[in-house]
Amino acid sequence: DVDLLVAIKSATIDEVKYLVSNYGIKKVGENRVQQLLERYDALKELGVDIHFIGSLQTNKVRQVIDKVKMIHSLDRISLAREIDKQAQKHGIVMDVLVEINSGREESKGGVLPENVEDFCKEIAAFEHINLRGF
Repeated sequence: DVDLLVAIKSATIDEVKYLVSNYGIKKVGENRVQQLLERYDALKELGVDIHFIGSLQTNKVRQVIDKVKMIHSLDRISLAREIDKQAQKHGIVMDVLVEINSGREESKGGVLPENVEDFCKEIAAFEHINLRGF
C-alpha cells in the first residue's frame, strides 16, 4: 500500500481541514517543533496522524515524543538515545526513519551512505525505537 504524507509546513489549519475533508488526508508532516506545538490540538481534532519531518534537536525530543507517530529525521546516535529515553518515559516505541545524506552536503543532516549499516546496527539496540526505513 502507498501512504500519502502531506507536509503542512506553511499551511493554515483551515487549509489542512480542507485537505482532510475533501481528499481524505490521514497523515501530516510538521517540520518545526514550535509550529507543531501551536497547532497540535487542532490537528488532533482532525484525527490525523502527525509525523515530525524536520531536523530535530535532542533538547526538543521531549516536546514532541508523545505527539507524533513517527520521526523522519534520525541522523545521529545522541538523538536516538534521547528518543529512546523519552519514549521509555511515555511507555511507547517510536517509529523512526533514518535520514541519509546521499548528496554528501555538509550543510545538510543525515548519515553518510557508507555509515548507514553501522548506524542502523547501533540504533537496533534501543528498545523504544522501531526503525521503519530511510
